Amino acid sequence: MDRFIRGLAGVVLAAALAVGAPDPARAQGYFGAGFGWTKADLGDIEDLPGVEVDDESMALRLVAGYRFWHVLALELFYTDLGAFSAGSGILKVDAKGEGYSALVFLPLGDGADLFAKAGVYRWDVTGTGERKQTEPVYGLGLQLPSRDRAFGIRFEYERYVDVGKDIGGSEGIDVDVFSANLIYSF
Repeated sequence: MDRFIRGLAGVVLAAALAVGAPDPARAQGYFGAGFGWTKADLGDIEDLPGVEVDDESMALRLVAGYRFWHVLALELFYTDLGAFSAGSGILKVDAKGEGYSALVFLPLGDGADLFAKAGVYRWDVTGTGERKQTEPVYGLGLQLPSRDRAFGIRFEYERYVDVGKDIGGSEGIDVDVFSANLIYSF
């Protein structure tokens, strides 16, 4: 985990040095909310005969961030990944938590951006067991502005790694989130 955080810090620092000094005219804060669809990889449990699996749920998200340059932002977020289960008491996971990410943008023109993000997510899992832990999260997305550029819509894919790790001897599950978010920039 420490290696991941050092690597993330190195990528952010390299991006900052590559783009030069911040441009106050382009700096902006933002916040937003969204919802999405989640799909959990429950591993070998999914292959057990006669075991009913619920590996899909809805996600709810809140984000707040600051875009320092036209290509770099830092973001705080809260995500409720929903609930997943397998069998009668084999596995039950309800995951939510907060985290932070660095985002690197690739401007496409007319205010639209592709972006990549990487960060950490401190999850709180209840269900078969209860535990809190911090693990990596990463993703890709597309952000489209409104005509006045105050509002935007963000479509993104994120992967939350090892959610529920060490609960009942579990290696953790990876959860994929596909979401749509309304973003307000100020």
